Formats: sequence, C-alpha cells, structure tokens
Amino acid sequence: MNKKILSMTIACAIMVSMFCTSMAASAAEVINKSVKAELTAQPVKYRDPMYFKADHIPYGDVLYSVYDSEISIDGFADGVDTVEIPNEINGLPVTSINVYYESANKVSKLIIPESVTEISFLHGLHELSEIEVDENNPNFSSLDGVLFNKNKEVIRFYPAARKDSTYSIPNSVKIIGEDAFFNCKNLTGVTIPYGVQFIRDYAFAACTNLSDIHIPYSVISIDEGAFQDCESINEFAISSKIVAIDDYTFLGCSSLSKVYMPQSTIIEYLAFEDDIAFIEIDDLGDIDSDSEITSADALLALRYSVKLESFTEKQQILANVDGDSEITSADSLIILRQSVGLE
Repeated sequence: MNKKILSMTIACAIMVSMFCTSMAASAAEVINKSVKAELTAQPVKYRDPMYFKADHIPYGDVLYSVYDSEISIDGFADGVDTVEIPNEINGLPVTSINVYYESANKVSKLIIPESVTEISFLHGLHELSEIEVDENNPNFSSLDGVLFNKNKEVIRFYPAARKDSTYSIPNSVKIIGEDAFFNCKNLTGVTIPYGVQFIRDYAFAACTNLSDIHIPYSVISIDEGAFQDCESINEFAISSKIVAIDDYTFLGCSSLSKVYMPQSTIIEYLAFEDDIAFIEIDDLGDIDSDSEITSADALLALRYSVKLESFTEKQQILANVDGDSEITSADSLIILRQSVGLE
C-alpha cells in the first residue's frame, strides 16, 4: 500500500514538473516574441541597415497609420513634389510624422499643419529642400525652409537637398537637435552662433563635404556621433566646458588630423579615428598659454582684430571663442567676460 502511494506521489510530481516546464517554455516563447516585436519597432539608429516600415494606409498624397486614435504620417505617394499634410484624416487628428524609410524621393516641399505635435524622422525624404509650418502650430516653426521648435531655440531639421553650400544658424538657437543636419552633403560650412549650448546625437553626421565649422565656447555638450563621417573636417578645438567627447563623435572623420583640447577631456569609446595629433591647451581664450584667462588675453585678441598683433595657428584657434571663423572685438569681449567669471 505504501509503495503504491509512493509511486502515485512520484508520478504526480513528475507530471507537475513537466507541466511547469512546458508553461515556462511557453511563457519564454511569448516573452521572446514580445521582445523581438518591440526591438523590430524601435526607430533606426545611424548605420543601421534595416528600416522600420509601419503598416500604412494611403490617403491622398500621404501614407498613414493609426495609433491610439491619432494619425501618424509614415510616408508619401510616389511622384509627388509638394505635400500638404492635412490636420485630420477621417475625423482623427494628424499628430506625428515619422518617415523612417526611403520613400517618396520626389517630395521637395513639405507643409506641416497646426495639429502636428511630434516629428521623429524625415530622412527618408532625400529630395526635400523646404519645410513650411502653419503659423498656428504650437510646437514647431519654420524659417527660410528650415524646421525649428516654436521659439526657434532648437533647430530640428535642415533639409538635405537644399542647394546652399553654407548656412548660419540663427542667434536664437540654444540646441542643435538630433540628426538636424544629417547627410547634408551640399554644406561646406556652418556657422554655429555663440549661445548654442548643446549639439545632440548625430547632428552633423554624414555631412561629408563639411569643412568649415567651429565650436564656440558656449557649447557644453557634444553628444554621440555628432560629427561622425564628416570626412572633410581637418581640425577642431574643444573648450574645457566640454568634459567628455562622446562615443563615435568624430569616428570616420578621415581628414581630421589635429584636435586642440585640454588634457583633462575624457575621450569615450571610438570617439576619434587613429593617428590624430592631440594638441594640449588649457582652454579657449588662453591666447598667451599661461594657464589663465585674463584681460591680457582679451587685449591680445583686440589687438589682433585691428591688425596690431600677429598670431600663430594655435593662437588663432584659441582666440576664436565665438566660433565664427574670425577674430573680432566680439571674441575680445567674451574673453574679458571669461576672465571675470561671467562666461
């Protein structure tokens, strides 16, 4: 009798164990499928060979999908030159634009309505040269065909097909947004105004002809891949305000041969190519290289600006604190403000 009870107990234990194992395997399979689905739906990163393409529905010149009773614009019809996005489709508000994949390569002008609150990605529009935003849109604005946030403190997107070889970012801008100038191959020079503080991920990535660009002393952060594959940049100066050079920031910058920066600057993973000469400086503004920024440095900059002083290449780099490629009284004033702790 005891043997029979023992046998039944063992048999039950085995069945329970097999059931639990089966349930665990099923749960793991469900979790794996869920994780894979989530990963598949993530926005692509630079260099990612795959593009997420949402299921979309045609409506006039646009392709869209529906999420939580709101419309997301995912692409555009073939052969369309100018697209005016509607405020709503079938009674649902159009709130986002996410063109992740290469589509509608003929679209050269995009008109964004009042209803749009989110613009994640526009890089599938390789022929886009102009963006116009409804003046009543509370989140975005445009200036000369370029996309900004409402108060123009963030530059969001510079259309890659614009023909201009140079561009001056407006003085109101504080942040150069993620991917803002991505793949703008026509640009050879960009002026970053003094007052910009942040250069976000991949902001200038793949601008292969960009050679004339300087980082003003006001910048405190340059994020991941910001200048990746900018093949024409040959030198850079980085102030002490920028504590670290993030991953991939200058990776693929094959012409970059000289970088001026403080010894204390932290260099993160694959931030630079090999064979770069790092020239140690104390800081931008320290023209006389005495490890202090004083009124003497400001005076040197002022004298140079009126051709009463000559500078070495290194001194010219150190004196150009406002990043506009010229040494003027404006640089002298910034250095003077540095010397008394106002910058």
